[in-house]
Order: sequence, then C-alpha cells, then structure tokens
Amino acid sequence: MGLDMFLEGIFEQDGENVREQVIYWRKSNQVHNWFVVNAQDGEDNCQPHSVSREQLEELRDLCRAVLADNDKAEELLPTRPGFFFGAIDYDEWYYYDLQYTVEKIDEVLKDDRYLYFEYCSWW
Repeated sequence: MGLDMFLEGIFEQDGENVREQVIYWRKSNQVHNWFVVNAQDGEDNCQPHSVSREQLEELRDLCRAVLADNDKAEELLPTRPGFFFGAIDYDEWYYYDLQYTVEKIDEVLKDDRYLYFEYCSWW
C-alpha cells in the first residue's frame, strides 16, 4: 500500500463531460501536501477536488523554483508525513517527482480542451 494520486482532465465530447487521467503520482507526498493545502482546504479526505489551470501553473512554478534552488524545498514544497506517504527526505526522489510534475503539467496545460481538472488521492 502507498499514497497514489492522480489528476483528471474533464472535457466535453458529444454534449457529455468526459474524464481522463492526465497525471499519476505515487508517494509524491510534497505534491500531495500542496494539493491538500491549496485545493482541499487542508482536508486530506481521499475525495476528488476541483483544480484550476491557474493552480496547476502555481504548482508547476513552485516545482521549478525548488529545482532551481534546492534550499527552498522545505519552505515552498514541504513533505507531508503519513503512514502510507513514503519518505519525507529531500533527496533525489523528491527532486525527481518535482521534475516529473513540471513535465506533466506542461503537457496538460498545452491541451486546451480541458474545462477543468480534479485531483484525488488514496492510500
């Protein structure tokens, strides 16, 4: 078991809203923590939560800032401890997850058919 997280993009097709998973993370607790604080009003409840393009841009920009200056990691994107959340070290995996997040958000934001996004996690 572990922390699994995903972002779905919702778009309209033939008059219906269609969902597709656009990003998947595993045990990326710093990214999860950001979503809990910024999209879930601090409530970590394994329920889907709406996320705007602007919020995704903000997360991407924070990831870039930490990648540019690792000393900002704990301040800008702190880890979140939890039984299933994985390591809380600021190590190579922490930075790998940030780079992955930047790349995936850039891909998602290029696709303007998405009306909105939802983030969800489970463990």
